[in-house]
Parts: sequence; C-alpha cells; structure tokens
Amino acid sequence: MAPRLNCFSDSGARMSFIEIIGKVALGQAVAEVKEKLKTKKYNDQVDAVFNQTLSAFDRIIFLCQKSDDFGREIFNLAEGKSARIDRLFEAAAAYADNPDIQGVEPYLTPSKIQGELREFSHRLLDGFRQVGSAKLGELPQAFNKFDRDINSYSVVDKTPEEKPQGPPPVYLPRMKNTLLQHHEEWIEKIAATLGQEGRAAVGQETVERAAEGLGAAVSGQGGIGKTAMANEYAHAHVADYPGGVFWLQIDLGLAQALREAAQKLGWDIPDSLDDKQVQEMVLAEIRGRSGLKLLILDNLEDQVVPTEANLPGSHLLVTTRRTDVDLPRVKMDLPLENEALDIFLGYAELDRGGISEAEELAAREICDRVGNLPLALEILGKVARKRGLAQTALRLDDIISEKASVHGKGEVLSIGAALALAEGQYGHPRALEALR
Repeated sequence: MAPRLNCFSDSGARMSFIEIIGKVALGQAVAEVKEKLKTKKYNDQVDAVFNQTLSAFDRIIFLCQKSDDFGREIFNLAEGKSARIDRLFEAAAAYADNPDIQGVEPYLTPSKIQGELREFSHRLLDGFRQVGSAKLGELPQAFNKFDRDINSYSVVDKTPEEKPQGPPPVYLPRMKNTLLQHHEEWIEKIAATLGQEGRAAVGQETVERAAEGLGAAVSGQGGIGKTAMANEYAHAHVADYPGGVFWLQIDLGLAQALREAAQKLGWDIPDSLDDKQVQEMVLAEIRGRSGLKLLILDNLEDQVVPTEANLPGSHLLVTTRRTDVDLPRVKMDLPLENEALDIFLGYAELDRGGISEAEELAAREICDRVGNLPLALEILGKVARKRGLAQTALRLDDIISEKASVHGKGEVLSIGAALALAEGQYGHPRALEALR
C-alpha cells in the first residue's frame, strides 16, 4: 500500500492533495483575472487614444463617413488589427475631387490624404506614450505597423486635366462710364495694389494693417465713388484676367451674389440647390477656370471678408464703407474744387471753356452745396442738362434749406437733396425707383 501523502500549509496544518490542487487552481484563476484586467486597461487606453486622435482629423472623418471601406480599415487600428494602406487609397480615390464638407479643404488628392494619415499615425503613437509609462516595445503593434506602412507608401497625384475653355466669363452689371472724370489716378492705384498684394480695398480713410500679404479694398463714405472706381478698373483691365471677371453684390450674401452672377453668365444652377450648394458649385466652377481671375465684392458690410472668396490664382477687390476691414487700401479722398467742377460739368455734358462766368459760378455753388460728393454731382449734372445751371443752383439751395433741419449735413443731406431735385423730372414710378 502506497504511503499517504502529507503536506502542510504555511501554518503547519495538515492539507490534503485535493486542497493543494484547489489552491493552485485558485491562484491561476486570480492570475488570469489580473491579466484580463491588465489587458482591459490596455485596450481602454488604446480606444481612448484612438478616439481622441481621430476627432482632430476632419478629412479622415469625412472619408470614414463617405466610404465604408475606408472607415473599416481605419477602425481596424482600434481593434489591434492591421490597416491595408492600398485599400485606404483605393477607397479614398472616389472622393479625391470632392470639394468638401464645411471646414475641410477641398480636393482630397492622394498626397494630401497621405499627409493627413501620416500626421494621424504620429499622433496615435505620441498619444499612447503619454497615457502611461508605455515604452516603444509596448505600443500597440497595429499603430506601429500603420506608421511604418503609411510613411513608406508611394503616392502620385494625377495632373489635373485642363478643360477646353471658350472666352473668359465676364460679369460686370454696370457698363463703362464714359462721362467719368479724374479717375485715372485711382485706377492706377488699384492696379498697383492688386499687383503687389493680390487683394485690395478702395476707401476714403485708412487704418494700420494687422497683417502682411492681404490685398486691397475701396472703402469710404457713401457716394464717394467706390463702386464707380472698381467698375472702371474692371472694364479697363478685363484683358488681364483670362480666368474671368466676377462682380459679386456681396451685401446680398455670398451665396445669393454667386447665384446672380452664375445665372447672368448662363451657367445652369438648379433651383433646388440651397445656398451652401450654390456657393460650392459656383466657386468650384470659378476655381476650375485656368488663368488669373478677378473677384469684386461690392458693398461689403461686415468687417471680415468671406474666406470662401479668397480663391487661389485670383485677385480680390472689395468696396466697403467700413474702415476696419483688414485689407490694404486705395485711399480715396473727396475731389478738389476744380476736379469736382469737372465731374459735375462732365455729367451735365458741358465744358468749362464753353460756359459764361455766371454759369461757372452757379456750377461751383452747386458743387460746394453738396460738399463735392461725386454721386451727388453725377445726379445733379444730369438734372442740369434740362434745368440749366442757374435754375439747378437756385432749386438746390431751396431743397437743402428745407432738408437741413431733418437730415443735418454730410452725405445723407447731399445725396437726399440731389435725389429730391432729380425726382421732379422723372414722373414714371419705375424711373424714380431706379434713381433711388
């Protein structure tokens, strides 16, 4: 008979073989639980780093949403599996020319996608290193392999095919003003500013620029001639813009201004499109035109120029009454006395050499009464064609005296008085509406 096996516990108590086996099994179970907890913690860290990193990459999220295949490969990383780089690029190819979702840069070319994925892989590794004391060898193998694969993968962007183009599209709703006087100086300044900066704002006052490399804006009080100068520049330099000239009435809103320009150019814009879709469609069409383009934003009312209007390969010209738009300015001043006289007489279709001293005195009085404001001079010059200089001066003096107590002074009074005088010779309601 085999001897009975006797064992002792730590306390010296006698233990049976069954009890020993049970204790060993319990120890193994505890070790397995600990290992599972450790693995769970590790997996939780991987998930947390993956989700936090992914949230910072709009383009990758966009492609995950658009392509199930792309999303599947990306989310394999979170499960510790390898991601097939070739499948990622195959899945992304269908969206390589898709303009964008809001906040995502358009045209997802292979090189841009690779750059995005490289940065994503670097941040995955850096993020996991920061959550604990993990060393390089303890990093998730899937993260490591993805980083190696995406950095060694070779991509080539396709050369965009140039679409055959007819004459450049030109939308300028205002005709060239053949009666405009003393405009050459401003046209030259606009051209010089756009040539140096690419963007410009024309105005009466100037402010210190907050940044270099912006453009220019025509800005200043109402009636000083901002729109007239922008229009004259566009007509004079249309040949310099083989990509097209696009006048956008920006106070309507960018989408509506783009819709109006596109419709006038004969582009097919479905009525079912909402503002965002119209904006994307028309801007993509303008962006696709080869050659330098000119975008004119007339009557900007906000301080900030819409970023969507800053297209590559284009000049941006802005007219605005604001003085705080951060663009280089073409500083417009009110015309001098003799310049104002020439402007007024030009619209009256008269010449200084062909009028009497009394008529010249009346003309100068008209200019002085409206503060030499170009818009008022234009309206009054056309009125004087029928009324004559002396009668126009007398009637204007009466109207300003009547309106001064209500409108005070300045551009509102000048333009208001000119309009009131002009209304007397326009009886048709539509003519009055157009005049206003």
